Amino acid sequence: MLTEHVRRAGFGDVRARTAGDTDHHGARQPAHRLQMAALRLIGQRHRADEGEGICVFVTATAG
Repeated sequence: MLTEHVRRAGFGDVRARTAGDTDHHGARQPAHRLQMAALRLIGQRHRADEGEGICVFVTATAG
């Protein structure tokens, strides 16, 4: 949603990146990835251009 809000505000070349560790290890890690994949499949979570983690960074150019 954040990238869509930035795009609708008139910015161009919108990119999202993530950083940080989700701290999911062992059985929690594949379960978390499966959950995120399911959310992406139904359109509830958009994948960032690159990275994986808990902090989202959005960059854009004024247009």
